[in-house]
Amino acid sequence: MNTYDVNELRAELVLTSKTSSDEHYEQLLEQKEEIESELGEQLIWFSKEDVIMKKILLRRDADLSDENKWPEYFNWYEEKLNRFTSIFRERIKNIS
Repeated sequence: MNTYDVNELRAELVLTSKTSSDEHYEQLLEQKEEIESELGEQLIWFSKEDVIMKKILLRRDADLSDENKWPEYFNWYEEKLNRFTSIFRERIKNIS
């Protein structure tokens, strides 16, 4: 399934390390309230015990077949990805 079939946009942080995804995810999860406060929105925190990949994401509905809305979607991506970078960059650098 691709995003085009789902009709949504996502800005996400994905952790994929076999040895440290769980630990890094938990360290970020401990800062959930502060992170979401800085972002001004609630995030989706995705973690399953038997899955290595962990995700922290923001999503929105989108009609990707409507090209007239693409500039709006590009603006959304730009805004959210810049916010993700500013909020997560230092936190990720400081993860032990």
